[in-house]
Amino acid sequence: MIVGVDAGGSTTKAVLLERGKVLSSTISRSVEDPVTSISGVLGKILSDTGRELEEIQRLAVSGGKSSVVPATLFGLNVEKVDEIQSIGIGGLELARVDEGLVISMGTGTAVVWAQDGGRRVSHLGGTGVGGGTILGLGSRLLGLSDPPALDAMAKRGNAKSVDLTVGDIAGNAIGTLDPSMTASNFGKLSERGSPEDIAAGILNMVGEVIGEVAYLSSMGVSTKNIVLVGMLTRLEYVSQRASETLEAFGRTAIIPNLAEFHVAVGAAKKVSWGS
Repeated sequence: MIVGVDAGGSTTKAVLLERGKVLSSTISRSVEDPVTSISGVLGKILSDTGRELEEIQRLAVSGGKSSVVPATLFGLNVEKVDEIQSIGIGGLELARVDEGLVISMGTGTAVVWAQDGGRRVSHLGGTGVGGGTILGLGSRLLGLSDPPALDAMAKRGNAKSVDLTVGDIAGNAIGTLDPSMTASNFGKLSERGSPEDIAAGILNMVGEVIGEVAYLSSMGVSTKNIVLVGMLTRLEYVSQRASETLEAFGRTAIIPNLAEFHVAVGAAKKVSWGS
């Protein structure tokens, strides 16, 4: 059995792999000390599965805070895995595909091209637009920095009340752009925009930018598989807008189960190859 951990700045995630399958997963808010965070998720995994620490053969750690994790924890050697590798491997593993473009939607958004089941991984780039954008703009514009609450607000709002569409500007389609598509995010924001409309505008912008970055990146690689993973897949409004944007350009998104655990799964899978 292998435990994979994604030691992130905001959340810490862990999965237990047994014979290559995810047996259990858990997530908690990170604290300043990553060892404390890892201890918490590891304890939860063991409690949920009824396993003992002695039954864990390997501990794989990836993510933003992995660099400050000591070489040994709880009597186990810590096997650190590069985060980009973890993204690529984990995305393919969860999507059950052998190659694809993996879009990791976290605080920012990373674009990773992975092949041969993740044995060949390239970081193509990404965008600074992501969960951090939602938190910052939500806090500044709405006094709210809780992503699920913003998601719920967005579903009650109308992004077109604050965004300029292609139809608003041209009255009809422009090239391949449908009149309903966004021409300018927040292009007609005014004091009359409701909080729900503003929330919809924020999440719509993030989803559209991610979808467009994914589409443009897919033009440079030969794949039909575009895998969306990361914490933002938990926000239905964002993942739906990203998927719809890709569909508008003739692409189809794959959003696998346990998508937010892709880094932890990728780290565990990577060290299993050395078993």
